[in-house]
Amino acid sequence: MPDTPWDLYAAPDKKPAFLDFLHSDWVNEQMNLLAPRERIAQLIHVASWSNRGEEHLQDRLRLIDQYGIGGVIFFQGDPLSQARMTNAYQAASKVPMLISIDAEWGLAMRLDDTIQYPYQMSMGALDDLSLIYAMGQQMAQQCRRLGLQVNFAPVVDINTEAKNPVIGFRAFGSDPEEVSKRAYAYMAGMQDGGVLAVAKHFPGHGDTDLDSHFDLPTLPHDEARMEAVELVPYRKLIQKGLGSVMTGHLQVPIWDERPLRGATLSAGITTEILIKRLGFEGLVFTDALDMKAAANHFPHGEVDAEALLAGNDVMLFTVDVAKALTSIEQAISEGRITQEEIDRRCRKLLALKQWTGLDQYAPIKLAGLVEELNTAESKALRARMAEEMISIPNGPSSLPAMHLQAATLSLLAAPIEGTELAHHQLNKGAASGATVELQLWQQLLSEKTAQNFTYQIQKGRLPDEAQLQQWAASPQLWIGLHRLHIKARHQFGFTPEIAEIISWLAQRTQVNLLLFSSPYVRDLMPTDLGVHTVIHAFQDSAFMHEAAARLLKGEITAKGRLPVKVKA
Repeated sequence: MPDTPWDLYAAPDKKPAFLDFLHSDWVNEQMNLLAPRERIAQLIHVASWSNRGEEHLQDRLRLIDQYGIGGVIFFQGDPLSQARMTNAYQAASKVPMLISIDAEWGLAMRLDDTIQYPYQMSMGALDDLSLIYAMGQQMAQQCRRLGLQVNFAPVVDINTEAKNPVIGFRAFGSDPEEVSKRAYAYMAGMQDGGVLAVAKHFPGHGDTDLDSHFDLPTLPHDEARMEAVELVPYRKLIQKGLGSVMTGHLQVPIWDERPLRGATLSAGITTEILIKRLGFEGLVFTDALDMKAAANHFPHGEVDAEALLAGNDVMLFTVDVAKALTSIEQAISEGRITQEEIDRRCRKLLALKQWTGLDQYAPIKLAGLVEELNTAESKALRARMAEEMISIPNGPSSLPAMHLQAATLSLLAAPIEGTELAHHQLNKGAASGATVELQLWQQLLSEKTAQNFTYQIQKGRLPDEAQLQQWAASPQLWIGLHRLHIKARHQFGFTPEIAEIISWLAQRTQVNLLLFSSPYVRDLMPTDLGVHTVIHAFQDSAFMHEAAARLLKGEITAKGRLPVKVKA
């Protein structure tokens, strides 16, 4: 391992490490144990939730017993319940199952009582890539402790569309080179820790204005643009040992002109571009096959067969296992795919299972689980990352000195109802902007500020003038924008009322603004807002509040960079 394992350009070229096990004794033994239909079933992975109770558990155990499915992707719940379910699934399975999760910023993306790391957009502000590598290693430790072998991260989409409704905060930024370097650090940390990294969403979901959970986006670009932007991180990471890629529900007419054929269902994209042109030999997962960009256009079962024919190794989130198996067997009988090709892909999946240690499977130990998923080391790393991320772009080299009579104002954006598909929603406990966090923020600043105010924005209403005058009475006002939305389709929660309040105050006192939000909020702010200094703190989480408080107290300096281009 190089002295700088997070450095993309110091790393040697290599193939995915699990390929070394393709013809091992254990893999050969498992292949001999599996009938042809069971080898197909190894490529089918279903969804599971640890907060859905006994009936759901029994339904998934039935699928394991009846069909011998190869894996499970977990969504919302809590770690102890998930560990118990995983133990039950593994005990019922003929071959150890591959257990996966979508945890881009840590297990807290899905599970209560787990550590939340910064969003990838926040990490795009980091210059010290060793911190991202260390986070990847910690995530691998946490995944392995919870019986997980795969984390569907990092996102390598190049977010060039500010109004992207689904990627945005999940991307490292808008520069292909910077995204590639950070994605490699994340990937290397996880894979050095024995957990498969999955680059997504191939060939690139960053320049779309549709959410593939609900509709099929189109990438209208030509070859030159795709090579110069979207494909850059894939080329670089594949060369350095990337273990897996997730194909996206994304239509790319230059590679497949057929209507309703996203990359997941297109051999012209998955096989011809990813596997042949880019030379990818690792494992290929589909994006979830229940997403409407695919499920609205192909029936259950048929969509699984089409995904397999396109070149994917694993059909993720199969909705109807029986229909999927029947459709794939029909494709074999019609000569559209051979059993030998099925076996090749099954062998690849089994090799991954051995690389992750499933050939020596042991049940998850429940004692001490939650404590070991929330270590002091992980919280210390997160705090250091937060302190290194804060940015003051196009601003003063140092903050204005905080006046003894300065005041803080926490503006809370108006609530917005979620519009996610119910089963794809994030863990509610990972939502930011909780009252206790605001209390912590104000407590941290109490020794430096004379007064701390909080105001809840109400649509169509402004504070009365007496209240505004009270806030403006301070010679210096530090305004924190809280509870803004993380997605562009809601205008990030930034409203005319917020702009009007800030503008009114900025005309009467020195206003310094702290954005605990997406940097794209900057594009929604009027150019004549009159703010003295804008500080980007990227997300409304307690660890970012602590870092911002330290900045205002003069204990740290702003070292971060803006990961995307925004209005000055």
